[in-house]
Amino acid sequence: MRSTLAKFFQVAPAAFGAVVAFGGVANAQAVPAADPVNPTLQKSEQYYVGPSMMNQAQVTSVSEFVDVKPTDWAFLALQSLVERYGCIVGLPTNPPTFQGRRATTRFEFAAGLNACLDRINELIAAAVEPLATKEDLLVLQKLQEEFAAELSIIRGRVDALEARTALLEQQQFSTVTKLRSEVIFAPYGVNGGDIAYNRIENALLSGNRNFTGAVSAGAGRGAVVGGPVGSGPPNGTRGSRADNLAMGYRVRLNFDTSFTGNDFLRVRIQAADLANLNAATGTNAARLGFDNTTGGNVVLDEVYYRFTFDKGRGRILIGSGIEPDDGFDIYTPIGSSGSGSISRFGRYNPLFYRPGAASGSGGFVGYKFNNIFRVDAGYLASNPPTAGGGPGTPVSAFNPDLGLFGSNYTANLMLGIEPLRNFKFGVGVAHTYNETFTDAATGTAASGINLSGSTGTDFAVNPFNPAGTPLLSAAGRTAVNLTTANFMFQWRALPKFTLAGWFGYGFAQGQSDTAPVPGSNQGTRRANLLTAALQFIFPDVFNRRGDTAAVIVGIPPYVTSSEWNGGTSVGFGGINNVPQNAGNAPPSQGPRRLNLRDTSVPIHVEAFYRFRVNKFIQVTPGAFAVFNPNGQNENAPIVVYTIRTTFAF
Repeated sequence: MRSTLAKFFQVAPAAFGAVVAFGGVANAQAVPAADPVNPTLQKSEQYYVGPSMMNQAQVTSVSEFVDVKPTDWAFLALQSLVERYGCIVGLPTNPPTFQGRRATTRFEFAAGLNACLDRINELIAAAVEPLATKEDLLVLQKLQEEFAAELSIIRGRVDALEARTALLEQQQFSTVTKLRSEVIFAPYGVNGGDIAYNRIENALLSGNRNFTGAVSAGAGRGAVVGGPVGSGPPNGTRGSRADNLAMGYRVRLNFDTSFTGNDFLRVRIQAADLANLNAATGTNAARLGFDNTTGGNVVLDEVYYRFTFDKGRGRILIGSGIEPDDGFDIYTPIGSSGSGSISRFGRYNPLFYRPGAASGSGGFVGYKFNNIFRVDAGYLASNPPTAGGGPGTPVSAFNPDLGLFGSNYTANLMLGIEPLRNFKFGVGVAHTYNETFTDAATGTAASGINLSGSTGTDFAVNPFNPAGTPLLSAAGRTAVNLTTANFMFQWRALPKFTLAGWFGYGFAQGQSDTAPVPGSNQGTRRANLLTAALQFIFPDVFNRRGDTAAVIVGIPPYVTSSEWNGGTSVGFGGINNVPQNAGNAPPSQGPRRLNLRDTSVPIHVEAFYRFRVNKFIQVTPGAFAVFNPNGQNENAPIVVYTIRTTFAF
């Protein structure tokens, strides 16, 4: 590299001399006299050829350059040079242009002539013809003396650049790996009020006899439930949440590697302490989109490898700790947890991208047939630990007793269609299987069921064993199958307005190891889930490049209808924690057709504004409100607010 640059600077002054000397053939006044203002430098700054242009195709007619006037001394000099040697470097535009008007043009103009100078050197070496008279050589000598100071400065800068380059080559982490980091600091809070309870908990707290067999979570959800219903209402005391401001952080270090240029390996480590607001509010709908807690530890959060096939039309991704949004188009520009929606629900469709929690080990494959159609599919395993397992019990697909196909999993399939450049949509189906193992001796459940990815009501998470009120806590297995149909779209209606959204509907089927009573119709457990949202997105708002304002209105996942037939051969009294049916069912059958649907539609309203301070820092103040939280209109609205500051470097 150094020898090449040295050669270049040896010929660069001669380039200018050659231009002027050969220009003298056509115009004797082409060589300006040197003076304090250096008009030669000022004039030459009109013409520029950058290093990136050197590999472009050549044109051999100076008259084709539309931005160089025929009366200019440079034009005449180049014309003479080209006529003698038939060479020049330009851009093959139509018509070709000699693009200039940039800084440091003395150096870069000489670079533009380097191709011709190489040709001249070849002719000199071959001794084909004389190239310069004695007078021309005197002109070259004069120009070298005149530009000696500038050339010295340029040589010094190149020497410094070479030294810095050598240092970087010695100290770089890897030739193929880049470190990309994201750090989030965020104060956040929630308005004061009562905990948002689900339908069964509200019934328990009000002394409703129809749910006396259910077991409340008690202090864990901020409520203290009293004794038997006979003690009279109220059957407990409601918990409350405080209007306090908290501070949290999340740090992610991504080690991104490419071995071939067509593949991508990511290894991500993470440390975080940003609370899950479900504990404070009673509902997952109040969760922030970037909450996470690693217990003060640095953890390996995600590892995946992506590569292409069939000339880039196909793509395969395999890994652990991955989610469907890693392998599928999410049809929204605000889906990032670090720079998008501030809420967990508001990022993307939870019934497609989060069913069954939807984080685990597996892979995705996609194929783009043309500019309109593509198909993607994925499978993730997220197995629970063995029943009664303690710390260190293998989880996820790493459990050898369960493997990739032995327990909890999520499968996704999507057809993506982009009929217009500014409009695209996807039609997707997701199926998830979740199960919970309960230790017979301790009654402790290993893992759990999470159909809506912790974004909606308690019933939407588990329609048959909702949080705080397990209806089937007997030893054994409880499992749920969920199949969802989904529609997502993104429409860039205007340069500064994008409309995106989704609709998802799910069909859940529950099952248990508890033996049914003959003729009791026990075991029929069905529920339907629904979610929808619209995102109104305003990029580059107020003509501030990189800023984004957004308003989101949606319906977090909730249960629209449910059927729960839970008869038991043991009888009443809560032995299997099955709710009684107002005391009028035969002891051999227990309750029948218990409807555990959410009685009100939860509503999510969100607004945020993302300020782009610079390419490294973004500040996003925002807030969102949840009305009818946990699907109950007797629960007061919840308001969550934050100022998320994201550093990316």
